[in-house]
Amino acid sequence: KDYIPKAVRLARSMNNGRKKFVWTAGSYLIRYALDHSSPEDTRNLQKAIRNGDVRYHALPLTTHSELMNERLFRYGISIAGKLDAEFGLHTHAAKMTDVPGHTIGMVPLLYEKGIKFLHIGVNPATPLPPVPNLFKWKHKDSQIIVMYQGDYGEVAEFDDFVICFAHTNDNCGPQSTDEIINIYKDIQKNENAW
Repeated sequence: KDYIPKAVRLARSMNNGRKKFVWTAGSYLIRYALDHSSPEDTRNLQKAIRNGDVRYHALPLTTHSELMNERLFRYGISIAGKLDAEFGLHTHAAKMTDVPGHTIGMVPLLYEKGIKFLHIGVNPATPLPPVPNLFKWKHKDSQIIVMYQGDYGEVAEFDDFVICFAHTNDNCGPQSTDEIINIYKDIQKNENAW
């Protein structure tokens, strides 16, 4: 009732002419908001999704995947699939935050649904495993690209692009307009370093 409408308003104000802000959340949060918001907030969220101002990723929420059986994991992925059907989209990416490790059993389940990318951003107190920042995670004939980062997600430089995750702290909702503008300024200031 607060964070999602705020994100919708922020995206609407920032994305006039050029996409500057896309707020992304787990598919369960978006589904819940669509089903339980006021009629006006529901319409605004539907429009924001259609405009690309708000997106859901392939997983319903952050969880301990090793505690899930296959049926429960598939159900979680199905939420994004049903949203895709409703909005005429195809979700290709997923995100896990906080939880430092996940089972390789996720790989074929994500792969069969067309998920190509998984970002794992862990709590800064968590030591990172000795894996590259970006790698292919393979299980039998299935594979996905994984980006594994500390501090919930950071700036990452690759040969021809840069990825930046701009998170807020727990229970803070989306950034303000000024905070987003400052994030872009910091990225542009450091662009030559990349």
